[in-house]
Amino acid sequence: MRYQVYIYKSTATTANAPAIGMCNNAVSTNSTYAWKENEAAHFMDNFDTTAVSEKIRALVGDKCRIFAQQSPKQYGNVEYLCVSTTYADAAVVLPYIHCVTSENDLVLYDAERKVVFFRELVNQTFITVKTRIDELVHAILAEMKPVWTIRKIGVHTTDRDHDYCYVVTLRKNAQKAFVERCEEFYTCLKKHLAANESLDTRHECFTIAGKWYSISFCLEGYKKHPNMMGYYEGKFARVKLIHRIGCDEAFRWLKENNKSVRGVRERMNFYEMERAYPNPADRFAASVNISKWETRQEEVRYSGIGVYGAEILFHTVPSDFYKDGDSISVLAIDEFDAEPILKIVDAHYPYFGERYYLEENHIPVQMWRKIVEDCKAQKQKYCDAHKFKQAKLLDIFIRWSESQLYRHEFSDEGRMLNIQGP
Repeated sequence: MRYQVYIYKSTATTANAPAIGMCNNAVSTNSTYAWKENEAAHFMDNFDTTAVSEKIRALVGDKCRIFAQQSPKQYGNVEYLCVSTTYADAAVVLPYIHCVTSENDLVLYDAERKVVFFRELVNQTFITVKTRIDELVHAILAEMKPVWTIRKIGVHTTDRDHDYCYVVTLRKNAQKAFVERCEEFYTCLKKHLAANESLDTRHECFTIAGKWYSISFCLEGYKKHPNMMGYYEGKFARVKLIHRIGCDEAFRWLKENNKSVRGVRERMNFYEMERAYPNPADRFAASVNISKWETRQEEVRYSGIGVYGAEILFHTVPSDFYKDGDSISVLAIDEFDAEPILKIVDAHYPYFGERYYLEENHIPVQMWRKIVEDCKAQKQKYCDAHKFKQAKLLDIFIRWSESQLYRHEFSDEGRMLNIQGP
């Protein structure tokens, strides 16, 4: 694993300009599609890549590799640099790179953390957790042979906290039972703990916790399609059959159906998902199953904040409006199909359709509870009239709403339902 940053010259005046995001996507993927889709080359200029490369090499020596790259010919052959280093050397290399880019009025894009740095350049916790992941993965591969795969299934990071989840899938060892392999796995992690780390075995997984970070490993195996989970309960290793899709099979489905793993991981961070599935592997499988459901149920999507087109978006916000945007789930329903819900909303909140600004469409919790109760009554009427599609949509909205209301019942801050139209 390598730590990569990109250096380019942009016509944008601030780091928050939309053009910066377009350029970041284009230089980091370097795909013709990205250059064409966002026209990033229009917001970039050439610079002396040779001189900048020589300055960086003079400061850091062989601690990094520097590659000169260009946009495709049809987009101007705009030059930029990719700088690659190890996680161990990143804390030394990055300040020098930042110094050079600042002197030459260049943009420095950290592709690992997906941010443009004009403030805090080095996040020591991020570097520590990435280094520890590398060390632990190498230890598992060396001591737990035969290993099928080690895959990242979840990640949730902020400026301070970094939480990563992995699933370790073991191949069958004819000489040892799976429960013995589970004991070996626990011993392996215990042996490789750092001085300030602890090993937690709650939620049927193995979580290594350090200061401001955690690394969780879920253990699965054997058979052609892994169907068992290994974990610790108290001081004893346990094994159980999993009555869900295995993580390996879930990854295969995502690949075969061209579904985004990133979208699945985003959904895993929603509060209701964490509450319902404290084990990361269970949560990953459940999120993939939702993607399967959405493939068949085109009029409803369950995702994060985003652009949805001709759909009605239902989500929750703090009463002081977007104090935080983490773990916000959105129920997106096709505008036409959402009409039964909107009629009930309009009965409690007249002239809803004339409120075009996001902050004007807040619905207080007490009003929201009344809307849910009316939806339950209307759902029964639809069932009695054999209008099962409308009843199903109302049922989805009711279950999603109740999970949000449960969360905010124990929250000190006021929360509101927010509705956006197309």
